Amino acid sequence: MPNIVLDTRNGHSYSVCDFHRIILPYKRQLTINPRHDIFVFNGVPTRGKPGFLALKQLGFKMVMDLDDSLHIPQGHMLEDLFDTRIRDDLKWFLERSDLVTTTTPALQKELSQYNDNVHIVPNGLPFDEWQLTLTRDRYSKSPLVWAGSETHKHDLAILPELGKMLTLCGFRRDKEELSSLQWTEIREDIQPDCVYEGVRPYGTYMESYDGHQISIAPLVNNPFNNAKSNLKILEAGAKGLPLICSPRENYFTEEFKDLLFFADSVAEWKDLVEYLVESPDICVEKGMALAKYVRDHCHVDDLNETRRLLIERL
Repeated sequence: MPNIVLDTRNGHSYSVCDFHRIILPYKRQLTINPRHDIFVFNGVPTRGKPGFLALKQLGFKMVMDLDDSLHIPQGHMLEDLFDTRIRDDLKWFLERSDLVTTTTPALQKELSQYNDNVHIVPNGLPFDEWQLTLTRDRYSKSPLVWAGSETHKHDLAILPELGKMLTLCGFRRDKEELSSLQWTEIREDIQPDCVYEGVRPYGTYMESYDGHQISIAPLVNNPFNNAKSNLKILEAGAKGLPLICSPRENYFTEEFKDLLFFADSVAEWKDLVEYLVESPDICVEKGMALAKYVRDHCHVDDLNETRRLLIERL
């Protein structure tokens, strides 16, 4: 019986992308009957090109997942790394993989330049399991919460100064605090007066939303962000929180435009924040409407059927 081998970064150094695109979906009760041994990885695999070629030589079919554009915006913390190495490495793996999965139509179009077998498998979550339950506490902390990595420095810069109304929950690179150069710049130059909390990678990540009334997702208007998936919608919906976000391509959609709040200028952000903070009943109503929608349409087990069909065709 052929096997499916997952690149989990040895189980401890995986990224959020690895978690959502490899670990979470493939560790579910997912019955796949492949015709060949399969290796599934996100981005650049742990063992690089030598490991990839060795598995190819053994007859493995290679399934690559990629959920970010290769075109990093100017000033992004990974810009130099992409320009000097990562972009070319990703193209190499794209060109040699047997199947590529991604999250959005824009990414499918971009990645199809390098591979003829690129398919969309949207992000999904196992709602009402683990940390992904409705919050029981909306008011013990600041009204607003944002959770993510320091790669979003420029996105956070489009917000007005929100002071103690906002908590930024960032992935920690150490055991105690948000101490990287990028977090230091965010603290000093972008949101100097808000509350900062460090969260460990995914084991406790969703707890970041508890105690808050409103989730936010600011995104600069550029091709990179317009290609991004809308995972922040699923996270807010998992907890039953309303979401204020920038009207980017995969957020301002027919299915979500009436479930979310959109702001695209400092004035719009200020007005929406003021309105929602003073309207707790509306926050609960919109948050619960979003919660119902994502549970009905974005469950990882339903989306895994697409994964199964794609892999069984290889």
